[in-house]
Amino acid sequence: MNELYSSLLKLQEIDQEIAQAENRLNALTPRITELRSPLTSIEQESADTRTQLEKLKHQVRKLEHGADNKRQRLKAFEEKAQKSRRHDEAAVRAEMDLIRGAVDAEVAELDETNTLMRRTDMKLEDLARNTARIESDIAPQLAEIEAERASIQGELDGLQQKRTAHAAGMDKAAVRLYDRVRMGKRAALAPLTPDGACGSCYNLVPMQEQTEIRLANGIRRCEACGVILYATE
Repeated sequence: MNELYSSLLKLQEIDQEIAQAENRLNALTPRITELRSPLTSIEQESADTRTQLEKLKHQVRKLEHGADNKRQRLKAFEEKAQKSRRHDEAAVRAEMDLIRGAVDAEVAELDETNTLMRRTDMKLEDLARNTARIESDIAPQLAEIEAERASIQGELDGLQQKRTAHAAGMDKAAVRLYDRVRMGKRAALAPLTPDGACGSCYNLVPMQEQTEIRLANGIRRCEACGVILYATE
């Protein structure tokens, strides 16, 4: 086998090692997702609870403002009734009773909303404690996975550097062709089988092409699947 094909096969070997390292790296993500799955639901529930708490706070402010307005209205009405000496009239008393009732209703709703807000706040605290407990439980496993990730990434970086160095000493046109062929394929090179077929798609290669491949007379590709063919003899 001539030097060009040997170099291309070595490049393919490095690329296969890179692909394996990338697959191992990608396989870590589902493991992390599975470990963190109990946290995912808690985080969503916490977000929903915080949203609910903000709505309750807004409602409290609205009720407080409404109650204050009604108290001021009642006070102004009472002062006006006193000045006009009509505060004992039934109609005036009825009007003031209505305003007092509205104030009482608003205050009651305010108390209820404040209670619900405190309970929601306590729920958030419980969720935070659960989150901290789960994070503590899975921390050692996550640390192991992160250490594995760092190790694989270091291996991957080394392989990328090795590929760059190897490709730098090769014919640039051959490397470009190899890279084009490799896109979307498991392998860019395949052997010519003893009976003269492509080692990738197993279509029979024309006799003249077989001869050229065995003589290593330039780079030859399979007409059916496009891989670069080489002779193993």
